[in-house]
Amino acid sequence: MAKTIQLELIHDFISGGLRPNPKYKPKAKCAKAKTPTNALTKAIDNYVTFRGGYCMRINVAGFYRQDVGYIKSGSTLGVPDLITVHNGRLIGVEVKTGSDTQSNEQKAVQAKIQAANGVYIIARTFDQFKVEFDNVISSI
Repeated sequence: MAKTIQLELIHDFISGGLRPNPKYKPKAKCAKAKTPTNALTKAIDNYVTFRGGYCMRINVAGFYRQDVGYIKSGSTLGVPDLITVHNGRLIGVEVKTGSDTQSNEQKAVQAKIQAANGVYIIARTFDQFKVEFDNVISSI
């Protein structure tokens, strides 16, 4: 059975224009929490892009669905929050604010990235990240 889509505005054939649809019920927007971690992650993403790099935000957290319960992520545990590439060099960025610390899985991934000649930055503040990132890309 096809799903009916409710439009916010509908065509009024009498006036020839658009009018509000009385049956339209807007969905509640899921507001993204504006946490210090999210703000720092976004700032880093923007800066890497501004400096000519490519940045991918990685989410390894699972999620909850009311109909089936908790669903584990299929991602590899310990992967950094941001994977960036600048002039062919991989730079993993783990964002930690407040009293956050690395998990054992994150430490293991950090060791693997560094063993493969990649760079791993633990970003606690934007200024600290910027200094480390700029040092890395100036040496490439």
